[in-house]
Formats: sequence, C-alpha cells, structure tokens
Amino acid sequence: MKYLKTLFTFLAFSNIALACNVSLFSRIYIVKPDNLTMKDLVKASDCSRDVNSKIFHFLKSGRGTITSAMLLEHVLDSAVTIEPQKIVVEDFTSFLERSLNFTSDRKIISLSLVTGAPTVSLLNNQFLSSTCSECTKPGNSTAKLNITNALENTNTTQWINIQVGVRAHVFKAASNIPAFTKIENNGLLLEEDIYTSEPAKFASSFSELKYRQIVRPVQKGQPIELTSTMPYAVVKSGETIKIITKSSNISIETTGICLEQGHVDQLIRIKNLNSNKIFSAKIVDKNTARIDL
Repeated sequence: MKYLKTLFTFLAFSNIALACNVSLFSRIYIVKPDNLTMKDLVKASDCSRDVNSKIFHFLKSGRGTITSAMLLEHVLDSAVTIEPQKIVVEDFTSFLERSLNFTSDRKIISLSLVTGAPTVSLLNNQFLSSTCSECTKPGNSTAKLNITNALENTNTTQWINIQVGVRAHVFKAASNIPAFTKIENNGLLLEEDIYTSEPAKFASSFSELKYRQIVRPVQKGQPIELTSTMPYAVVKSGETIKIITKSSNISIETTGICLEQGHVDQLIRIKNLNSNKIFSAKIVDKNTARIDL
C-alpha cells in the first residue's frame, strides 16, 4: 500500500504523462465564436483539463485544416492520442454564402441556429448542405440545413435564421451633423458601399439628398437615412424664378414671381411677369421651376 501511494504521488507531481485519448469532430462550422464551450469543439476526452483546454483554444482560434500532429505539437504531450487525424474548422457564414451561391453583391449580415447552438459539427461520413428559397433578396429568411450520412442512410434537418444584406451605395456623415443642417453640396458627406437588408432606407445618389435638411443629429460615419431628412423650402414668396415650359418638341424660358414658398418637386403658384397670368409649376432647384405640357 505504501508503495502504491508513493507511485501515485510520483506520477501526480512528475513530468511523466499518462496516456489519454481525445475524440474530435471531423468538421466544425463556427456559428457563434463568442459562445463556444468545451463540448462544442471536443467530442469526448479522458485527458487532463490542461490538455483539453489547450486543444479547445487551438480549435477556437484556428481556421482551415488542422491536423492531429499540429494539435500534439501545441499540447506538448506525446502520450495523447487525437482522432481523427484531420479536422476542418470553418466560419459557418462563409460556408453558407458559398453553399447558397452568394455573389459579391450579397452578404449574410447575421445568423443564428433555431436551436441556439454555437456550432454545426460533423462526424466522419457526414455531409452538410443547405437550401434557402428566400435568400436571393434582402431581409430576414430561414435556411434549411441537411446533415446526411450516405453510409448509414441517415438525414438530420436543422433550421437557421438569416439576415441577408445587399450591397448599396450610400452617403455617410463626414463629421457630426447637427439637426436642421441643410444639404446643398456633398461636402458634408462621404460616399461608400455597405451591405444592408434595407437598401430603400438610403439615398443611392446625391440628387436624392440635395435640398433636404437633417431632422435629427447624425454621427460621423453614420449612413444618412432618407427618413432622417426632409425637404426644405428653396424658394420664398416674392422671389423671382426662372420658368421653363417644356413639351415634346419645344422649350420656352420665361421669368415669374413665386406667390408661395416651396421645396424641390413641389407644385407652387407662380405669376408670369410678361403676361401676369398665374399658374402652377414644379420647383426644380432654388432658381428654376418647370411646367410640363
């Protein structure tokens, strides 16, 4: 008994490693990297907590093909047996975009498994595929995941919620813009492409923002939403304005007096200075109104 006690004490405090085994998944798709736990990456193990922790952190930070030899070199313990010999770790978003044939103008903005799991893990001979009929357009969709094993003739289905974004050309605030700032030139703005699930919220050309004013403060770098702007009056009652009358084959230019204020694209009453007639014309900019015949 004294001998056994001495042996156990020696093994516990010496550098002699006890043989142990670690079983891993053959392929791991990371859905939520911040929510990973040991059981998400290590299928089974009878090794020490230190060995398991080293393997867990290596897999958590690694991407691509990871061999058991690489893990053993990291663990620094030749008595550990790791199976399988090759593990593939990939971000699930990348897999799904590739599987659903996303082009460069589409991107997954966010996703989550209905089960809440932070990974999709496969064993040998399992294959993962996905389908999503609604993922061709921006917005919220649900994709179907199929995990099949042809050798065992099994099929497992999972569902995942996806927010799909499309590439949109937007205008961002070049600096903090206070409320009621008038947008008359693009010096306040920076142009940039972003991915958004609601492209209609943003102006795609400067002409959509010109002669509008910010109705609530916009922080530097924030995209300008159309709902955060409103048109302001570019002409006032009593001001002189150029009037262009256009038809299919003629264009006549005259001058008039605004009888009311108005913003771009608004119809206002104008008095022709030559004929003294009063008519309605649409404001084009701060100097021009148009009549389409």
